[in-house]
Order: sequence, then C-alpha cells, then structure tokens
Amino acid sequence: TNESDDYKVFGYLLNTDTCAQTEVIDSTGEFSAWQNISVAVPADGNYRFVFVAGTFDQSFGTAAGAALYVDNVILTPNTERTAEAVKPLGLDLALDATVGAVVPGGQVRLQGGGLIANSPLTLVMRSTPVDIPLNGRTADAAGNFDFLATLPASISAGVHSLTLTGTKPDGQPISDLLYFEIDSSGKLLWSQPDTPRAAPAAAAPAAVPVLARTGADFWSTAGLILPAMALVGFGAARIASRRTKRA
Repeated sequence: TNESDDYKVFGYLLNTDTCAQTEVIDSTGEFSAWQNISVAVPADGNYRFVFVAGTFDQSFGTAAGAALYVDNVILTPNTERTAEAVKPLGLDLALDATVGAVVPGGQVRLQGGGLIANSPLTLVMRSTPVDIPLNGRTADAAGNFDFLATLPASISAGVHSLTLTGTKPDGQPISDLLYFEIDSSGKLLWSQPDTPRAAPAAAAPAAVPVLARTGADFWSTAGLILPAMALVGFGAARIASRRTKRA
C-alpha cells in the first residue's frame, strides 16, 4: 500500500543447496490488493523464500514509505507426487473480500493441515468474543481442511480480529490471527495478519503567520525530514517435507 510514495517489492525462492533462484514476484505501483501468485518449484531441495519490500520515489518529491505484507506461503504437490510427499503443518484464514467490499454477512476462508485427524476447529471474532459457527466442519482424516465460514450479518464499525484455532499432533493448540477494519457502512478498509494496522501519524503543525518588524508577513513552519525505509522479510520452507504457512 502507498504510505508516502509507490511501493517496490521483489521476492524469489532460493535453493540453499545450489544457490539457484526462482523469481516469484517483481512489482511496483501505487496500491495493490492481496494477490495470489504461484510458481513451480523446479527441483527437490531446501529452499528459503526471500521477500524484499521497499519504496519507489515515483513522485520525485523525496517522499518514501510503503507497507507490504506476505502471508499464506503454501507448498502443494504436483500431479506426479502423492500427498504424502508434503506434510504441511499450519493454519491460515483470509477474508473472502477485497477493499471496499461489504464484510458483514460475508465469508472467510479457512485453510491448513497437519492437525490431529478429524479434530475440531474454532473461529472467534473479537473484541467482544463471538464464536463463528463452522457447522460441524473439522480437519479431515489426514488432518487437512479448506472451507468457507460465514461472518455475522451485523458487525460494528471499527477494528476487529479473527482467531482460528486447531490442535497439533502433539495435542497442543495452534492459532492464526487476522485483523480487519470496516467503516460505518460495513465496507472493508483493510485487513492484515498478526497485528492491527498502526494509527496514522499526527499531522504536522499548520503554518503560523508572524508579523515582522518591517510590517511584511513571513511564515514559520516546522521542518520535517522523512527518512527512506526498507523492510526485508525472510521465510524458510523445507520443500517436499513440510509446508510453512507463514513467512
């Protein structure tokens, strides 16, 4: 998303055994909704997903700043492999809506795997806890799941969170968290995993006219310097052995 100027993002798979690289994304722009991008893993091996996020001074106004997120890194076997070739463990949930769509009464997609066979799942919306009915849906015999759940028809304006919880093979709980905000008409303003979006920074003080001794008008303003920022995210995944849901 555009915070001060355009975003710039580049991501690739790095084979840590051979140093071979497979490009996943190379994108620059003012704004982008969540995108699904798929790439074929060229060979068995150990891989690292490298995600580099930064900004592009498109306006040539020395402004810099962008917010980018990566979520739901999934490894799926191709038709020449069996499902046993990949042993996933993780949860993921995402609103089935884009920015500007109406959220109340809408749906959220639940995905994951590697849980206890036929184990139950829970989905809770907060701040006031509300259990979202899953209509008896559970993980399947292999511990995997992929289905949609319906959100309440009435959700107040503001920031909310969704927490999806399942049970790992060792009996311990595992959860995934998603935050989102809607306006008074129920339309989605933003959604992102793990943490809520930070509140916007306070506006700079307005210019104040000052009368000089000569009678001419001068303007005094507070100077502001915005440093350019860049974020680098790394997520590791072991190909053909497990799936890491979050990078």
